[in-house]
Amino acid sequence: MSVRDRRTLSQLCDEVEACVDASGVVGMIEAVLPATGRPRELPVRTFLVGMLLAVRYGFVPQLEKARLVLTELPRHTKERLGVIRDDGTEITYKQMADMFDRIARALDTSPHFYGADLSVEEKAFRDDLLVELTDKLLAASIPADVPHKGSYSIDGTNIDSFAHPTIRVINHEEGCVAISHLPDDDPRKVKWLAAQQSRRQSRSQSWPDPAAVRPHDAQPPQRKTRISTTHIPKPNPRRRRFGVADPDSSRYERDGWKRDGKYGFGMEMHSFVMVAEEGDPSIPPFTRHFRLTPHQPSHRKIVVEMAERITDLGGSASDIVYDAGYAQYTEINAGLRRAGFNPVFDLSPNHRGVTGAVAGAIVVDGGLYSPGLPQALRNLNPPPVGASVQDIDHYQQLIAERQRYALRRLGAAPGPDGTVRYQCPASARRVACPLKPASLGIATQKGIIVPTNVPAPGAQGDICRQSTVTIDLHHPDALTRAMGYVGGLYQKHPVGSDAWYDSMRRRSYAESAFANIKSEANQNLRRPSIRVMGRTKMTLIAAFVTAAANLRMGRLWTLRQHRARQANNPPLSPAMREAAKARRRAEGRRRRQERQQAERKARPPG
Repeated sequence: MSVRDRRTLSQLCDEVEACVDASGVVGMIEAVLPATGRPRELPVRTFLVGMLLAVRYGFVPQLEKARLVLTELPRHTKERLGVIRDDGTEITYKQMADMFDRIARALDTSPHFYGADLSVEEKAFRDDLLVELTDKLLAASIPADVPHKGSYSIDGTNIDSFAHPTIRVINHEEGCVAISHLPDDDPRKVKWLAAQQSRRQSRSQSWPDPAAVRPHDAQPPQRKTRISTTHIPKPNPRRRRFGVADPDSSRYERDGWKRDGKYGFGMEMHSFVMVAEEGDPSIPPFTRHFRLTPHQPSHRKIVVEMAERITDLGGSASDIVYDAGYAQYTEINAGLRRAGFNPVFDLSPNHRGVTGAVAGAIVVDGGLYSPGLPQALRNLNPPPVGASVQDIDHYQQLIAERQRYALRRLGAAPGPDGTVRYQCPASARRVACPLKPASLGIATQKGIIVPTNVPAPGAQGDICRQSTVTIDLHHPDALTRAMGYVGGLYQKHPVGSDAWYDSMRRRSYAESAFANIKSEANQNLRRPSIRVMGRTKMTLIAAFVTAAANLRMGRLWTLRQHRARQANNPPLSPAMREAAKARRRAEGRRRRQERQQAERKARPPG
């Protein structure tokens, strides 16, 4: 619970119950739970309310904390929720754990836990059901009056599992592999062995006492070493081959400011965070959708499936903003565009500068430019983080100058078939080109294509022979170098322009959402607060934490909106309303008199 939220536990319970009932997840879970066996004393609704209430109140997402907050409710509330059993005692931790295990067992598809013997159809049904449960719970936790028109910021964060790998992992793509299990001729094992020998040799060297006189050509005395090519321990047959209790998770290296050579173990959370449209007032960073995947970079393509699900269910699709971690895969950029979104992303270093040509135009930073673009404007490196204002202004000036040579896009967005119509910048009278005589009369000293930059007659493309060209972004070669990756690098704003920077600022909202769910003062979605393993259980815990963060931010946003309305329209008594009307009438009379006096003075004499 936030420090500014002074509501009691009963008031928070009413908010949480309204969220659970509005989501409709109780009936969906009860429909898949087994109906046989002894009757359950703990209702599904009570379990969901307890888990969400515990996190909303400020506890860590654990079953014991959920049982604790349920037992601390008033007696009439406990009787209504079913916390008090028929014999007068309250629910136990074992009942909470059994209910959580039953729900996970009914939704799990992992072959390492409860989904080993499931058919393909049953796995698809359970996956869809788990995604629908999380989406409905998150949707119910967001206020209905939030002005959202379909723009999202997507990003990923690390969610640690309660398990840890017990042996070294050196292969991130193929899984957990111990060095002792690699063949002797494997280059990774040879490299690791050489590093170990070098490290041992450096530790075994020792010079004499510095106070003693050492000859100029003296060598350090060699200790008795125990370096051996067979010092790698042999595999223990009683040990797990992969050494992990949670095979759904994977090992990852810390990045960013935490890059210290250490590793974590868990899953990656891909989130769709709601953002406002360009130029509209900002909204809180509500998390609307999320998925958990292993930490292999290839799993990041799941965001395309998430975007397609939004549009297939009738959701609004507008801008989608993300960084180069996702944009380095052109399949993701093209997939998000095909789903109906307008991608706005940062380019990876491999996609900067000139990447190819299409229809005679060169592809620079994902945009189409005239082949007469000067060489000095083709490869512009963005200023690094912490650059001076002068460097940033100089980069912005170069980008603005390069835009004179950009092909003019005819239309706000690509058509349904993926085609975009472009016009030559000389035909649009932005630059002067010898191949377009009508453009030579433009009244500007900049943007003149010198004859040395004009393509030869045999090398001129369609853009040089005609005024407009049509580019098919869905062409099979649009994601290859044959067409300059134009199908995977297309976006609504030129990279580096003012409009692009203004739109990319919304990407930080995803970081704000992650800070809310991982803050130790609020939800604290991190290890060791998470004491579960497996993708299904971790998804359920993440759903409770994210929904609680949405409820907290939604309440603050509602209070701010209410205070803003009161500031603009303060409540007045009848006497104060009459006085306000009298002041407005007096102000109107004064303005009419001043206007009449001004008209008399402006009237000619006589």
